[in-house]
Amino acid sequence: MPLLVILGINGRQGSSVARAFLNAPGWRIRGLTSSPKCRSSEDWRTLGVETVHTELNNDESVLNAFKGVTAVFAVIDFYSILEDHTVQTLAGIQSMRPEDVAVEREMHYGKNILRAAAATEGLQRLVLSTLWTSPTTQRGRDQAMVKAWLVRHLEEKYRDLWAKTSYLQPCARMEDCTTMISRNEDGTLRFGTIVSTPTARIPWINVEKDFGRLARTLIEYAKPRQNVAAISEWLSGGEICSLIEELSGLQCSYQVLTPAELQRSNKIMVDLISPTEPYNYYAGTTLTPDQLAGNYQINLPMTTFRDYLLERLPRLLQGMINAGSSGRT
Repeated sequence: MPLLVILGINGRQGSSVARAFLNAPGWRIRGLTSSPKCRSSEDWRTLGVETVHTELNNDESVLNAFKGVTAVFAVIDFYSILEDHTVQTLAGIQSMRPEDVAVEREMHYGKNILRAAAATEGLQRLVLSTLWTSPTTQRGRDQAMVKAWLVRHLEEKYRDLWAKTSYLQPCARMEDCTTMISRNEDGTLRFGTIVSTPTARIPWINVEKDFGRLARTLIEYAKPRQNVAAISEWLSGGEICSLIEELSGLQCSYQVLTPAELQRSNKIMVDLISPTEPYNYYAGTTLTPDQLAGNYQINLPMTTFRDYLLERLPRLLQGMINAGSSGRT
């Protein structure tokens, strides 16, 4: 029975991949986590997923976690590393930027993952979540740089492993759009991004439902050496406003937000999406989900923004109304 190892199974991308494989005939799932006793890990175990405590800074820990594996999904979350209190402490002690410490740590984690994958007998597929874009902030450049370095390291040092590898490149998350919708005092709505024009289209991914589908396609159906843009839909801020108006019956206006206004709730958009050229997010060599599906003649439906808002918008609006009512009492 084939075994899939998922790094970061309790994160957004890892959990999406796990859900995509839960009902896949014949597959066993092993989720790697640094928190095997947390509630999320316990929930996975009730679903039949094996969870293994793994420390990415320890190459033996990673190598042991890969034993018997058929396929690996690998992601390293730069923001989780950056927010780790040990990174902040070490940066203070060494008079370094926390981002520089996080880059070094992600690089170390990535090297351990690649070394373990290359040494694992029977491995057939590696899907690596990465970024090939032109970030707009120094923090964005930091994480894009280290991910690009790991890709080069893989392709130059582990050519046999590279022959089994595909890349999956996420973009702006639909799940974050609710932090960009707000209610005016007159009851109308506004939706905002950092993009300076309401007509410039932005790449969006529904991580929960679509990211795992793409990873499963790369593992089960596609040949290796694919470079896929993880996109559910391209949509501009103005088009999203029109959808919000249509579905809510309320007027919605587009607002250009500053990085400071989005910093707390949507670091990914601030760091990685260009305010002036969001349509240049992906390199020309990436495959779209439609192209991937066409190449292998499979059905690969992606979530539309309309479908996402149909599910989430009513609850969001009710929360806004309740918050406004409580503020007046």
